[in-house]
Amino acid sequence: MEENGSCKVSVIIPYVNEKIYIDDCLDSLEDQTCRDFEAVVVCDHSSPESAARLRDRRVSFPLTILELAGSRTGAAAARNDGVRRSRGEYILFLDCDDYLEKTALAELLQCAAGDAALIQCGLRETWYGRAVYYGNGVELDARNNEPVSVQREGLELSVLGRMIRRDYLEGLDCTFDESYRYYTDLPFVAELLAGQGKSVSTEKILYLKRRRNDPVQLPSLSQIPDETGRIREMLRAYRQMKELLRGEEGKRLDHGFICYFARHIAPWFVTAEGTEAEEVYGQFSECRLLLSEEAVERASSHDRKLIRYASRHGAVQIARRLRRAETRHTLAKVIRSRAAAKKYLYHKVFLGMKLRKDTIVFESFLGRSYSDSPRALFEYLSRHFPGRYKCVWILNRKRELPFPAKCIPRYSFRYFYYVARAKYFIFNNRQSRDFVKRDGMVFLETWHGTPLKKLALDLGEVMASAPLTKRDVYRHACEWDYLIAPNPFSADIFRRCFLYQGVLLKTGYPRNDMLHLEEGRRGRRVEAVRRVLGIPEDKKVILYAPTWRDDEYYAPAKHSFCHQMDFRKMRDGLASEYVILLRTHYYVAEKLELSEYSGFVYDVSAYDEIAELYLLSDLLITDYSSVFFDYANLRRPILFFTYDLDKYRDILRGFYMDMEEELPGPMLFTTEEIIDAVENVDQLQAEYQERYQLFYEKYCGWEDGRASQRVVDAVFGREQERAK
Repeated sequence: MEENGSCKVSVIIPYVNEKIYIDDCLDSLEDQTCRDFEAVVVCDHSSPESAARLRDRRVSFPLTILELAGSRTGAAAARNDGVRRSRGEYILFLDCDDYLEKTALAELLQCAAGDAALIQCGLRETWYGRAVYYGNGVELDARNNEPVSVQREGLELSVLGRMIRRDYLEGLDCTFDESYRYYTDLPFVAELLAGQGKSVSTEKILYLKRRRNDPVQLPSLSQIPDETGRIREMLRAYRQMKELLRGEEGKRLDHGFICYFARHIAPWFVTAEGTEAEEVYGQFSECRLLLSEEAVERASSHDRKLIRYASRHGAVQIARRLRRAETRHTLAKVIRSRAAAKKYLYHKVFLGMKLRKDTIVFESFLGRSYSDSPRALFEYLSRHFPGRYKCVWILNRKRELPFPAKCIPRYSFRYFYYVARAKYFIFNNRQSRDFVKRDGMVFLETWHGTPLKKLALDLGEVMASAPLTKRDVYRHACEWDYLIAPNPFSADIFRRCFLYQGVLLKTGYPRNDMLHLEEGRRGRRVEAVRRVLGIPEDKKVILYAPTWRDDEYYAPAKHSFCHQMDFRKMRDGLASEYVILLRTHYYVAEKLELSEYSGFVYDVSAYDEIAELYLLSDLLITDYSSVFFDYANLRRPILFFTYDLDKYRDILRGFYMDMEEELPGPMLFTTEEIIDAVENVDQLQAEYQERYQLFYEKYCGWEDGRASQRVVDAVFGREQERAK
C-alpha cells in the first residue's frame, strides 16, 4: 500500500453466510505473489456469528468488512458499496465461493500495462475447493465432463475474471443495477463493452469459479428454483443490452439470446400457466423484433426453426409443438433402445396398474448381494409370517434363497413391473432415480452403517459421486417413510445429514441380529462359512475390510483400490498362524491380483454376507469403514490401519468423532506396526479394554439380537393398523 492509502487492485467480495467457502477465497488472496492490493468484503445481511468470524480472521493484506444497510440486498448492492469504499487503481470482483490462482493479480496487472481499461483472464469452473483442486481436482472435473475453461460470449457475459480500471468505470458512471437478482452482470458488462475502452486478455486460467454441490442448504443463484423469475430478468436484460451493443458484440448477443430461448424459454412454456405464459410471450415478442436476421440464419437448424415458429405462434402453440416433438423423440428411442422401452412401459403402463398390497421388494447394495438388513428382515418375515407376503428380491446374480421369493435383475422388465406395483420397499442404499413413489407405497430405508466419516449433506467435497449427489440424497430421503438408526449417535446424525423428517426407528440394525446368536447356532454357521471358503481348521482368521477412497475411482460408484498393506511382509510374519480375508468395499470395481499370496490372502469381496465373515474372524483390521461399529458387538480385537489419516480427515471426508480419543483399538500406519500388533493382540486387548467397553455401550447398546422383530412390528404393524 502507498502512503496515501491507494493501491493497485481492490478485490470486491460479496458475502452472505457461505462460511464453508470464504476461507478458500481469502486464502487465495493470502497467497498472491502481488502484494499491492486490498480486499473489501461486503456482508449481505450475514448472521452476527458469520460476520464476527470474518472480522476475527487474521490476514496479511488490508481487509475491510462492510455491512449492507436497510432493505438493500443482493450481489449488485454489495458490489456497488464495495466499489465506493475501495481505493484501488483497478477493480476485480471475486465471488466468495471462488478463488484465484496465486499469480492472478500479478499477471492481470502485467496485461494491463499501458492504457487497457478491461483486462480479462481465463476462467475455469470446478466443483472443488483449493485443497482438492490443486491435488487432483483437474482430473476429477474431467471425469465429470467439466470444460477446461468457460467461453463467455453473448448472454454468457460475466464480470468475473475481468479487471476494470477505476477511472474508466467512473468515467462511464457505470454501476450495477440493483433491481436485478439473477443477471446483474449482463447490463453492467454490456455498458463496459459499449464504452469502447481498450480490452486485453490472456487465455491463462487465473480465476477458479467454484460450482456449489449443495443446492438444498446453500444454493447458488442459478440453483434457486425460480425459472420464471430468471426468464423475465433475461428478457429485460437482453432489451437493455441491445440498446448498448452493436457490431460483433451485438451479433454474439443475438446468438446467445436464440440459444437461451431454445434451451430455457420455449421449454418453460410447456409447464407455464396460461396468463403468465402469455405475459412472457409478449416480452419475448418485443425481444424478437430486436434480433438480426443474420443471427437467425446462423443459428442451428433446430434453433432457427423454433425461433421462426415462435415468431408466428403464441405460447400455447409453442408448448404443443414441443410436446409433439418430445413424443416423437421418445417413441424413436423406445424403438431403438431396450432400456428406453422398459422405462416407457414403467411410466405409461405399469405405474397405472393397481398396487399389490401384499408385495415387498428387497434390495441390498444396488442388487449386488443377498445381504445386510434387507436379508435379515426378509428372513424374519418369511419365518414368522409364512405366506402372508409375496417377496421379490432384486439380485443381479440369481441364487437360491432359503425362503420363497422371486429373484429379478435390476433394470429388467420385471424389475420395472414390480417397482411400479409393490406396496413395500426395503433397501439399504438410496433408491433408484427411476423410482416414482406412488400414493400408498411404503419405503423402509435400513441404511448400511454407523457413520464415522461425513455423510450426505454434511459432506464438504463430493468427489466419488455425481457432483449434485447432495440434491439427489435429499430428494430420496424425502420419500423414506422409515429410516433405521443403530444407535443414538447415528440417530442424531441421520436427522441432520439427510434432513430427514420421517419416522426414525431406534431399533438397532437387523443385520447385527446374527452377531447375537446363541453359541451353538453361531458355531454351526462359522463352520459352514469356513468350509465354503476353504479356510484351514488350524488357522486363525484376520478380516481386513478397508473402505473406498473418494478420489480413487473410474466412474461414480466404480472405484479402484490401491492397497497399502504389504501382503508379502504380512505373510512372512504371520502365515504360520493366520490367514487374511480381504473384503473390499462394494464400490470397488476391480478384482485384485492376489495369486502370489494364495493360501494366505483370500479375496472375499464377492461373499454376500459380511456378518458371517465377522463371526468367522478372530480379529478385524479396518481403516475408516463403518464395519468396526458392527464388529464391536463381538467384543473381539480391532486394529485400525490409518496410513492416510491426515488426507482422509482433512481433505477427502472428515469425521464425526475424534478417532484418537474413541477408537476401541490402536491406529497403525505401517505394515510392520500391524504385524507387531497382531503378535501382541492379547496385550493390546487388555490395554484397550476400558475404552472398548465405553465404545460398546455408546454404539452397540441397542443391539441385542431382536432388531428385526422391532422393525417388523413398527413398520408392518403400523401399516396394518392404518389399513383397518
